[in-house]
Amino acid sequence: PAGQIPGSATREEPCGVERYRDGVLKCRKVIIPWIGGGSGPDLVTWRIGWTGKGQDGLVGVGVNNFYGDKAIAMAWIDAIIPKITKQK
Repeated sequence: PAGQIPGSATREEPCGVERYRDGVLKCRKVIIPWIGGGSGPDLVTWRIGWTGKGQDGLVGVGVNNFYGDKAIAMAWIDAIIPKITKQK
């Protein structure tokens, strides 16, 4: 569920849990509001993690506090999965 980090103005929202490349992909959007003088847009970052089967058990890769397009963070994860699972 969505929530706020205790003692902070930062809040999180789920943005999906899905089966992905023989594993599970979990995504959360982290929203940090403008704090300080004046006003400005919220800072939106991504926390995306993938867990799947490796040669000797479960392996995982994650991107945390990524600022930018979610597709770029996903491309980084897609590039690492074959290296840690020996997938082709």
